[in-house]
Amino acid sequence: MPSPRRRPARSWPSSHELAVTRRRETEAAVEVLGLASARVLSTHDGELENTSILREAVTRRIREVRAETVVSCDPTAVFFENRYYNPSDHRTAGWIALDSCFPGSGNPHFFSEQLGEGLKTQDVFDVWLGWSNEPNRTEDVTGFFDVKIQALARHASQLTEGIRFFDEFLRKDAVRAGETIGVEHAEEFRVLDLS
Repeated sequence: MPSPRRRPARSWPSSHELAVTRRRETEAAVEVLGLASARVLSTHDGELENTSILREAVTRRIREVRAETVVSCDPTAVFFENRYYNPSDHRTAGWIALDSCFPGSGNPHFFSEQLGEGLKTQDVFDVWLGWSNEPNRTEDVTGFFDVKIQALARHASQLTEGIRFFDEFLRKDAVRAGETIGVEHAEEFRVLDLS
């Protein structure tokens, strides 16, 4: 007898179709957030690895935009209260960001060919890691929280449970964090001071 907890069968798109969908979803989220641009590095879902090629691309972007602050996810956070498991792609993205910030972007010996192209080294002074189990900073996000959920909802192909699950999950955490600093919604970060 099949388990009553089994999810219904899904039809999966090809890797190419999924990549096209994810790019469109990212562009839609960028628009909701009002960002000037986003750079999609075109790795397949579930296949992100911390390679020198990706560290070079992220280091390049840090140097191009002269970033002093970088925001990513905490690569050390795996489980969240038995409710969520942080996928390897998210954790790997965090490691790539950290490795690109230090020693990467500020060191002339890392991807030195970029300096020959006219880019300059760039010191990152702080890294804000979201979804951390070891936060040391709580930031008021009351004015932005609903926009964050709207942007997340644009990633429909990644939300098998639908946006409702993440809205409830993230809202509960934001309200709890907000109570600690006396605001409606807050987000916790692990902030690394690299200055």
